[in-house]
Amino acid sequence: VNQRSSNLRTEALQLDRLVSEDLLRKYRLYSEVIDFKQSSSINDTLECPSNCNSHGDCHSGQCNCHHSWYGPDCSETKDEYANRSDLISTLSTHLANTCK
Repeated sequence: VNQRSSNLRTEALQLDRLVSEDLLRKYRLYSEVIDFKQSSSINDTLECPSNCNSHGDCHSGQCNCHHSWYGPDCSETKDEYANRSDLISTLSTHLANTCK
């Protein structure tokens, strides 16, 4: 009876250790996934110019501007963006004509 009791106790301790190790491994894996997700969102935000000026969402280093915001960093209203685009177009045309 003592030998059987001792064997059962040893088996119970081994099972307890295995279960504990499995739970610990799963917890570590879960923690790594959470850390990765948090660091990924932080990195996405840091990669975008001016953090999209809080007028857009950062995805893979590029701003996807919210409605009525424009520009590479979502800092311009529609009118500002249109004026800048017109100015760039006018300058490009002028330079092209000058260099002929």
